[in-house]
Amino acid sequence: MRKLLFILLLLFSASASAKVDIYYGNGIWAFRELSTDGCNHDKAAAECGAIALEDKLKREGILNDPTIDTNDKGNKVTLQYNIGRGYLDDILETFFQIRESGQLDDVWFFTLVGAVLSGNPIIAVGVLVAAIAPMQDTKEFEQKNVDKMVDAYTRYSVDEGDQIMLVSHSQGNLFANRVFDELNATGYDYKNFANVQVASPADQVRAPIGKHITICGDMVINPIPHSMRCNAEADGSGLMHGFDEVYLANEDPHNQIMNAVKGQISVLKDPSKAKEARDNGAIDSDHDQAGIIPTLKSLPYLGLLAAAMIAWMRWALRREEQEA
Repeated sequence: MRKLLFILLLLFSASASAKVDIYYGNGIWAFRELSTDGCNHDKAAAECGAIALEDKLKREGILNDPTIDTNDKGNKVTLQYNIGRGYLDDILETFFQIRESGQLDDVWFFTLVGAVLSGNPIIAVGVLVAAIAPMQDTKEFEQKNVDKMVDAYTRYSVDEGDQIMLVSHSQGNLFANRVFDELNATGYDYKNFANVQVASPADQVRAPIGKHITICGDMVINPIPHSMRCNAEADGSGLMHGFDEVYLANEDPHNQIMNAVKGQISVLKDPSKAKEARDNGAIDSDHDQAGIIPTLKSLPYLGLLAAAMIAWMRWALRREEQEA
């Protein structure tokens, strides 16, 4: 009897001591300066996103939970940095990841790549051949980025017995899916990994404890084939894609993000609360993630998507040339 009580005590102690590490995974172009005071240095956009997220979580009282860990800098939200290499390189990496996940076939992919490299949406055979070389470099760099992230999660969370609460934005969501798959392949218990995907170009949240939030006016994400359906409303103009200046600044996406983080942390601590979290919108259902699937029967729609995506990438290329 004493032995049984001792074992139960150990199990209770292990459960009680488990910590939740909150991470923020940034999207592309995170190396550029922002106008916000204090965010005008390298990694500015990424660091500002992490700071803004921590501020919002604090205001909602979510960080009052004693099981949420503090990093070595004294912060409750840790930046999981997605390295930015340049406007064009980051876009190529993003669409490479989308292609590798099966969302884009080769026709779509090389049409978009060729449009960027040639400056013309009508692709010649020579441009397709020329696109192969930068893709190999992109593949190698993307894998190094994934390896770096997996190593950081392993050292700071997995090896410490902590659980992972990841809030990711834009391309950071593609890395979130990649990292989840890599950790899962090592035997890591998926019940210790939660993911809120904000403005996600992916076709699904790989983590079962997962939720996506996309503004219906997001001009970056919604044109991407097979991306998850939009589910949030916001006021504003322009691309409507920024994390702190758009998603956290508008009531509907802000509230959904806060609700998802709070609900998913509760599921990490008590898996039996998964149904409650799903009913409250903190975790997606399969229907929630179903996106718009373009077909050959909807050529006008396909043309609109192609035009929007090519315009977006060519804008980034012009920005890079201007700042060179």
